[in-house]
Amino acid sequence: MMKKKLLPLALALTFVIILIALATVFLYKTLDEKSASADPSKIASQSVKEVAVKKLSAEQVKKLTFAIDGMISNLKGSNGAVKASFAFELSNDKGLL
Repeated sequence: MMKKKLLPLALALTFVIILIALATVFLYKTLDEKSASADPSKIASQSVKEVAVKKLSAEQVKKLTFAIDGMISNLKGSNGAVKASFAFELSNDKGLL
């Protein structure tokens, strides 16, 4: 009686283990191909190959610059404060106030 139940159970467990192993090998190969498909420096150089540099005049740079002057903030765990200024050059004038 026990042998009749043991054989289907052993076959089912073997089948499940084989399926898990095949899925693992398949996922490993597909993820490995995507991550190591090319040299990262080649990918970076190809991605910026078509980028054109648009030189702006000083007036255009000044018009597209958004400045935050004299921001004062205390830092966590510090007894002092930090005063910082930031300037951001925007790509168009839609973001300016």
